[in-house]
Parts: sequence; structure tokens; C-alpha cells
Amino acid sequence: DVRLGFGAYAAGDFSSYPQASVQNTTGYTVALGEEALLPRETLTLSAALVGTQETGFGFNALTLSAPVDATVKDLRGSDAFVLGMLTLTPRVSVSNYNFAGYSFQNRTDYRQSLTAEFTSGGPARFVTLLQATESQYHSEIFDANTYGALAGVADQATGLWQFRFLGGIATRQAAVGKSLVAPVLEASLSWMPSGIDSVSFDLAREIDDPDQESAQGYTVTQAGISLAHEYLRNVIITGSGKIGHAVYFDSPLVETLFNVLTAINWHLNRALAVNASYGFNDRQANALPAANEHIITMGVTWTP
Repeated sequence: DVRLGFGAYAAGDFSSYPQASVQNTTGYTVALGEEALLPRETLTLSAALVGTQETGFGFNALTLSAPVDATVKDLRGSDAFVLGMLTLTPRVSVSNYNFAGYSFQNRTDYRQSLTAEFTSGGPARFVTLLQATESQYHSEIFDANTYGALAGVADQATGLWQFRFLGGIATRQAAVGKSLVAPVLEASLSWMPSGIDSVSFDLAREIDDPDQESAQGYTVTQAGISLAHEYLRNVIITGSGKIGHAVYFDSPLVETLFNVLTAINWHLNRALAVNASYGFNDRQANALPAANEHIITMGVTWTP
């Protein structure tokens, strides 16, 4: 509801492996959010509940023979307010992870960040990002605090391109083991070379990956590209590729993940669309068995 600034989302999924039922997965997502547009600030609150599975195709320290059920509860808030040429955006979030049968992975992440953007009237905005994460595990020996400071530039031309480049330093202070200091990087570029094509690039180097679940810390370097082409007005072809390389702390484990996805969406009318996709995932590591999977999905989307 745009007038009220309220949004809600619900989804469920089930994947069946006829020749290996132990690999079957189910999932659900329930989320809602509220956004308040005030004269010089924007307040946002959101909450989500996710039921999913941890698999071997994620950066983690586990060698899994079957998916592990996981539940994620997430609460977030932010307030973006404008002070002349300066925009300040503090954000806070609390995320709770629970894994069935692997309680040592259970944890709660408390995240805080402050983004400052300064617009001088030139071609780019100057951006500073301060962030902190406190991870409290079921097993206290895995507890760790991570702090980072980045600075750089960002800009956008609506309908043409946008970019963001930040570099800085981060430190991870673990309850057990030595602390780590490492350079970090966030870079992204989105470009529309024509009215029917779009291209996006992403590059990041981080201490731990906030999108993965892991009981061990690591530095991760990731790069990705995604493409979209409007073959016909009602037929859209998309493709993406991603590579991530993780080096674990206090462990000889080095792991590399490759992900490729291509899809076609055919809009039969305003309400009905059919789609098909192919995905390939591959894992290479020095202390885990190599593995890969091929995923073919076909579906129908109805928009009332």
C-alpha cells in the first residue's frame, strides 16, 4: 500500500530429488515493512521470518551429506535524514539463526551502521560508511566482533547508470584466537547500454560474509556479473555469474564457489507469465570434497 507505506510478502517452495529424497528441501518466507516519508527524513522498519536449509554450496566449515534445516528471524530499522547537502542514515538490525542438529552454529548478530553522503553539486556523492557487528553464538568460543570503516564515491543517472565504490579497513576481534585486520572493498556498477539491455557488476572483499552462515570466520573476495535482455517486449532473458573465494581463520581451509544462472521469462499477458531457468553450482576446496550440481526449474507466475 503506497499511501500507507506498508508492504507484506509471503512465499513457499519445495524441491524434490526423485533419486535422492534425502536432498529434498522446503522453505518459506514471511516479511512485512513500514516506511514513513517525512519532510526531511525517511523512517523504515521491517521484520522477516525465513525457513530454509543450509547446504554444502555455501561458505561454512561443515561437510554436509544432506541439507540442514535452519530458521532465521530478522528485525531491521533505519532513518535517513537530510541536513542540507549532507544525508545521514543510521541502521540497526538483529538477526537470529537456528540450525537443527548443529546448535554450535546457532547465533544472534547485532549490526549497526552509519552512512554519511555529502552532495557538493558535482558529478558524484562522497560516501563514508561505519559499521559494526557483534556475533553471539550458542558456543561462546565462536563469539566475535567485527568493525569496519570505508569511504568512497557514488553517483547515479536515472535510467542510464549508477555506481558505488568504497574502500577501507576492517577488524575482527574473536573471543578465542587472534584478532585480524584486513583491507575491505565494496564496488558496484549498473549500466543500461540501451533501452532493452542492462548490465551489473559487483566486487567485494569482506571479513566474513553477512549473507552466509558459518561457525568459523574467514576473509572472502567475491565478484559477480548479471545481464538482462528484452528479447521481445514480453520475453526477457537474464543471466548471472558469481565467484567467491574464502580463506578461513585459524584453519588451513581454502574454498572457492562458482554460481551460474540463466533464465527466460515469457509474459503471456499482464497477469500470467511462464519461466524456465538453469543453474550450475560448483565447489572447490583443499580440505572438502569437490562437488557440483545442475538445477533446472520451470514455473508459472500469476499476478492478480
